[in-house]
Amino acid sequence: MPKTATIHNYTYRFLHVSSPNDPDVHWAKISALHSLLSETSTAIANCDIVVSADDDVMSRHLHLPFEWLLNRWNFTHEHCMVMSKDPEWPELMNSRGEYNANADWRDCPSTDDSVEASEKFPGCKRFLYDFPAEQGVFGEFIRLRYRGVIKEVECDEATGFPRLSDGCEGVFVRHYTVD
Repeated sequence: MPKTATIHNYTYRFLHVSSPNDPDVHWAKISALHSLLSETSTAIANCDIVVSADDDVMSRHLHLPFEWLLNRWNFTHEHCMVMSKDPEWPELMNSRGEYNANADWRDCPSTDDSVEASEKFPGCKRFLYDFPAEQGVFGEFIRLRYRGVIKEVECDEATGFPRLSDGCEGVFVRHYTVD
């Protein structure tokens, strides 16, 4: 995504996450993103929109500005977040039978706040060490609480990796999520 940022003159920050206090890198990512979004003295504080992408995410059409994608996906000021749906794999389904969205969200509990998180979302501790980790917490708890203000995009447009043959091609964004 750094090339997209350069081409369209976006502010870009690379976050290297590793934390011995977090059970795995997924939770360290959430803690780092929360810290970044809490900063008020950096260029990020002047951004209208923050895009968080893992290092295995690539834009297929570098010439398309992110604003074009938000328009296509009907993202409005009523939404606080846009997330891509994940492929329909059984392990990515929550207890209500909904497939998870691919996890990126603002202001989620880190493991340092696990007591507070378990009070807000009873049962979330089961995701501390097990797949789908932070994505499971989002799919099980946060998505339900904020339904209507989170815009979900079909995986074919924003999560896909054609080699998996799961119907998600990644027309605009690809997530190379295989080992």
